[in-house]
Amino acid sequence: MSAARILTVPDKQVIADLMVAAWGSSHMTVGMQLYDTAQIEAHGLYSTEGHLLAFASWTKRGSNIILCAVHALVPGRAYARELLDGLLPLYRETGATRIRAVTTNDNMSALIFYQRYGFRLSMLYVGAIDAYRPKVPGARKVGEHGIPIHDAIELELPL
Repeated sequence: MSAARILTVPDKQVIADLMVAAWGSSHMTVGMQLYDTAQIEAHGLYSTEGHLLAFASWTKRGSNIILCAVHALVPGRAYARELLDGLLPLYRETGATRIRAVTTNDNMSALIFYQRYGFRLSMLYVGAIDAYRPKVPGARKVGEHGIPIHDAIELELPL
């Protein structure tokens, strides 16, 4: 564990810009619901010097925490894990009973991360990304490893 600290991201446009740079859009779909990461909660893991190391964009819907994005800006340092570890108590305080996260069919890094963390596959939305692409201008059509992006894969973690 680093000496980093978790804080609310003061300027959500920073998160939106990072999302666009990484994925082509600041919008994410979870459970067939479209979320704008610039409009929902965002927490970051910050170094002691104030540099953003990782961020999580999320909201609460019913008894679920909807995790729209977890992204480490420096890969291989476990910053995303540290951030999620630090956010679990906050998520529990909201009264939520589970976390729902989504990724696309190409995103092997996310599938590995979430499953190692303890998330379980819960739903496959065949063609979801294709269906939302007209509403999400700029969304990438090809992702990791040259895999065409078509489907959304949802994962869940009980709290």
